Amino acid sequence: MGVGRPWDVRVWLYPTGSPAQAPDAWGLEKDISAYVKYPGSEGGQAVTYSAGRRGESAVGVGAVDYSQMSLSLDNKDGRFCPDNVMGTYWPDLDLNTPIRMGVVTGYDGFDRPANALVGTSSSGQTYTVGSSYARDGTSLTCAIASANSASRCVMTDAQSTNFDITATAWVTATATGGVLFSSVTQYIDASNYVALGIDFRVDGTIDAKIHHTVAGSFSTIATVTLGVAYAVNQRFRIRGMRDGATVYLRIWKEADPEPATWTTSATETGVVGGNLGIWTWRTSGNTNAGTQFGYDDLRIIGLEFTGYVTEWPTEWDMTGRNSWAAIKAAGILRRLRQVKTGALESPLRRQLPAFGPVAYWPLEDGERATTFGSAVQGQQPAKYTQVTPAADSSLPGALVSPTLNAAAGSITAYCTKVPTTNGFAVMWLMKPTPNPAVKTRIGQVLSGKGPVYRFEASINIVAGSGVFYMDAYDDSGVLVTSSSFGAPEITDWSTTWHAFCLITQPDAAPSTYLATLLRYRLGDPIAWFTQNTYASTIAPQARVVTLGGTSWDGSSYAHLGIFPNTLPFVSYAFFNAATAFDGESMDDRADRISVQAGIPVAVEPGTTVDLGPQPRVRPIDIVQAGVDADFGLLYESGNGLGIRPREARRNQPVLMNLSVAAGHIAEPPRPIRDDQRIRNKITVTRDGGSSVTSVDEDHIERVGEYEESVTIGVHDDRPLQDHADFRRFTGTRPGMRWSNIALDFARNPGLLPTWRSRQHAFRLTVTTGRTQVTGADPDLLADGYSATLDNRNWTVSLECSDATVWDTGVWDDPTANRSKWGPTGATLDVGINTAALSIAVNAAGETWKTGAVSCSISIDGEHIPITSVAGPVSGVYTLTASARAANGVSKSHSAGAAVTFANNKRWGF
Repeated sequence: MGVGRPWDVRVWLYPTGSPAQAPDAWGLEKDISAYVKYPGSEGGQAVTYSAGRRGESAVGVGAVDYSQMSLSLDNKDGRFCPDNVMGTYWPDLDLNTPIRMGVVTGYDGFDRPANALVGTSSSGQTYTVGSSYARDGTSLTCAIASANSASRCVMTDAQSTNFDITATAWVTATATGGVLFSSVTQYIDASNYVALGIDFRVDGTIDAKIHHTVAGSFSTIATVTLGVAYAVNQRFRIRGMRDGATVYLRIWKEADPEPATWTTSATETGVVGGNLGIWTWRTSGNTNAGTQFGYDDLRIIGLEFTGYVTEWPTEWDMTGRNSWAAIKAAGILRRLRQVKTGALESPLRRQLPAFGPVAYWPLEDGERATTFGSAVQGQQPAKYTQVTPAADSSLPGALVSPTLNAAAGSITAYCTKVPTTNGFAVMWLMKPTPNPAVKTRIGQVLSGKGPVYRFEASINIVAGSGVFYMDAYDDSGVLVTSSSFGAPEITDWSTTWHAFCLITQPDAAPSTYLATLLRYRLGDPIAWFTQNTYASTIAPQARVVTLGGTSWDGSSYAHLGIFPNTLPFVSYAFFNAATAFDGESMDDRADRISVQAGIPVAVEPGTTVDLGPQPRVRPIDIVQAGVDADFGLLYESGNGLGIRPREARRNQPVLMNLSVAAGHIAEPPRPIRDDQRIRNKITVTRDGGSSVTSVDEDHIERVGEYEESVTIGVHDDRPLQDHADFRRFTGTRPGMRWSNIALDFARNPGLLPTWRSRQHAFRLTVTTGRTQVTGADPDLLADGYSATLDNRNWTVSLECSDATVWDTGVWDDPTANRSKWGPTGATLDVGINTAALSIAVNAAGETWKTGAVSCSISIDGEHIPITSVAGPVSGVYTLTASARAANGVSKSHSAGAAVTFANNKRWGF
């Protein structure tokens, strides 16, 4: 375990929060760090937490296990017992109460003697500083020489991907000419940082703002005008936090209590990692001279876990005087995946509520339904006559739809709560089976107010083309207004779904209303419409809607809704919901579902695959299915989810270079060559499409057949072969699975900054120096980890897989030729011994670069660095090596041995 060192572990509980809320609504946290019981006390234990993929995990190739944490709390006064009515937090403690855990990574009171240099922090770290900062003996000061200039003061080795950072800030004069901006920051360089802080305005008030600069492009991503006055040298507290893809900012006067809510927040995915500290900006036009800024009480906490309490146990000793609560918590994926059954929702059923329906009947009820239930609370079920529920499943965006089984079949819906806007929008979908030769009504709306009592939508087919009508009648049946339009693309109805929307709204002319009928055919987002005006001072209302009832035997209807007249009927979301978003990219689907379901999801940069129809499953399963189709990776990120597309999984840089000799590895690792992930015969099927199979016969001959069949929801069949080939490639790749790469941060605290800067499944290498793996030192991805932490010890065990499987070439790289990624048929022309530095290679007709080079070749597992290539002579190149045994291996090699590059890369898909 090592000698250990003290860690300032912080644990926060949010008793009033719940998983149904965004973190900015959880309220002010309760710091319960003092109640954590560590080993050595009765009931005490280390804090343990884990994330990612466990060693023997059964989750799919693109999924991870949910994160977990356990710790023990002193419960003598019963404050951590949810049923204790006298408890400190009663009645707020419940299942899934939010909890966070972190470790203080740096702090500074700046109470060192005055000096022009910032010096070493109270926690012992140095700073990376602009030229504008100094100490005055009690605080940090900043004097920026010119307007439109910024400067940072960031603490080295205190960084963390997710963080909680607080500082006190003030200005030494009222801003003149332009704003003075004080902030805390996550800072990579001048072109990549995020700053969360205060605008001290020239009018004597403050704003809260979040800025970021990504790849040199600056933007303000959140701003709140507070209207709070500031005085010279008045101290304000700034608190910034990153939780996955969201950054939060809280501003308050130092003399006041900290508020329970965040001042503002923003989505921020452009700044990944970086140092933490202070960032100061004297904006354009500012005329303040001398020292403009002051700072104090900087505290930085690296966040290690965010989740929800899943168990509240209460335990006592035999005397009853000592009690503890060994609680357990889990990340967001546990709750999202926990419910295995429940009502399935179609794409339309998920999308339409976003438009604020006053009444909505999905018409997706089961085959034994006697009415059609309302999806809006307080509205009556719709009634029907001569209709067969759940008879049609052909609408991609619906689960099922009812079909009229007689000429007089109809569906009638009564709206007890009408839209409050000046008019309405009534929409429905229809697949009309007959081709009527006469004008035939498909739906009507009874208003009950104004000069128009009834609005009708009708169609007929004339000479093979469709005609649509919108008619309005008064309560005596007299026609008030009428209009029509042709639809020459319609020649047959029998297999085509159409969306209709009848809209009424005030016209530009006074005392006039406009009635419009819109229609588009699914798969063709060009909307056709007809409209006309009528005189009225009374807003029409949608009281009763009747679909069918006039010779539409065999026709189907779906998703009837009544909306305010602002319904975005002709929109991307509406068009694609009806077709189940067929053809939508994986990242667009993840973004859309995350908004609908209230699940924070951030997709890393990279082109993603186009998906097929959205599956009718839970939101988390919709997102997971899209990730699997892309061959990406879904993981937890703070209180939300992250997605690494297949494109972003390639060629990842190494984050950690570990060495056994340097003492980085706390325990002997356990490499395993097993069959957990072996797959040598892969069949990939597109959901609703065709199938392909990829087989490695040589591998089957050596180890036996390992077959797998997967179904993916891609848009068309084109990616199937690439999917199958790549899955077979990853399943037959030689190499071991490395379990228990153990790190001890008490013994190696220098590894901590890198650990805290980790992204999910980061890349690492290990120089083992062990003869058992000569020539095969691991180059790995940390698929998952488990950590143990108390106030003196901190260890991590990594579960890893081969990283080089994701090293891929670039097909259209304009700066390289294909041979850069490795020869395909080169062999040794003449055998070599263990010391030879001149190597003759028959290139098998391939063209090699000649002259000085910097690369390594691989022959039978030995890596040989090459400094020059000469030739060819009769197809043979002469390679000059700088050394042998570069990877600990030196062999004699016979003529005809295969020659590849040591970092040989395959073509990606």
